[in-house]
Amino acid sequence: MKKEITLKILKNMHEKNKLLEQDKLKLNEKQYGEIIETMNNDTLILGVEVLHVEGKIIIASNNPKLTVKGIDYLKNN
Repeated sequence: MKKEITLKILKNMHEKNKLLEQDKLKLNEKQYGEIIETMNNDTLILGVEVLHVEGKIIIASNNPKLTVKGIDYLKNN
């Protein structure tokens, strides 16, 4: 499931240059945050920060972009 969602997020970023929102993926805050954090840590995307504040997960994005690695992941999966 995580791979499928990762691909949806990457595809949306590639086509629309924006991060796909949590509600459109029908994920809860924790699931969405974990996936975005993994994508960020694996350098598939840039311009996104996952913050853990008082038990909540906050996604801060500033002009999110796909990296070359993210484009390769999208093409090869």
